[in-house]
Amino acid sequence: MKDNNPKHYLSCKKIYCVLMIFIIASILRWIEIKRPLVAYARVYYDIGRKYDEAGQIANAVNAYERAIHHDPLFDEATYYLALDYRKSGNMNRTLELHQQLVKMNSEIDPEVYYEVGMDLVKKDQFEEARLLFEKAIKLKPAYGQAYFQLAHVYVHKKKFKRALEYYRLACRSNPNYVEAMAELIPLECKIGKKYEAIDYWDILKNLNQPELVNSLEKVMKETKCFENKMEPEKLRVDYLSTPDY
Repeated sequence: MKDNNPKHYLSCKKIYCVLMIFIIASILRWIEIKRPLVAYARVYYDIGRKYDEAGQIANAVNAYERAIHHDPLFDEATYYLALDYRKSGNMNRTLELHQQLVKMNSEIDPEVYYEVGMDLVKKDQFEEARLLFEKAIKLKPAYGQAYFQLAHVYVHKKKFKRALEYYRLACRSNPNYVEAMAELIPLECKIGKKYEAIDYWDILKNLNQPELVNSLEKVMKETKCFENKMEPEKLRVDYLSTPDY
């Protein structure tokens, strides 16, 4: 049955208005509280930078920790805090902070992501390292070292085709990247890309790296990659049909 009582209607409307006023007041109060907290974060960040300049790492860490306590999304404070933890040898906290930077999609410094990725590789945490190398490359598309290490990650995963892609990108970013070519050439041979291997081999021989060339030449002979007498069909493993190991 429909309630046509105007008093009841006015009572509901009054309750609704009071509720909305309470919600708006709560939001405004939250903003009032949050704003000074963010301001405090900047103050502690500035203090941390001064301690860093003075070489007082422990005090800087304390200041940066207070900064991100007040503002958890303060990426600059998180960045410098991670650097200081890395200097002091606390790698667990360093990795935790850099994972936070990745989640924030922070665009501070690709070198940070690369260095922490290297630390993760040393701990055999290859999947976590992959994410950081990819982040470094996103920020710095011509980052040859990051491509090189990303290729290493895929070699460890036995995904040799993907590894080849990144070794090639490393060489493309730096035509004189001998370490990348030294890894690329045997891998090209491994999956039957003989002619691509020879192209890089010719480049490598012209870069005045006699010891590297000699050591690689032994590998080439073992894989028969440069064996001209053999028919190409016998040398070649079909690239398209080879599983991505």
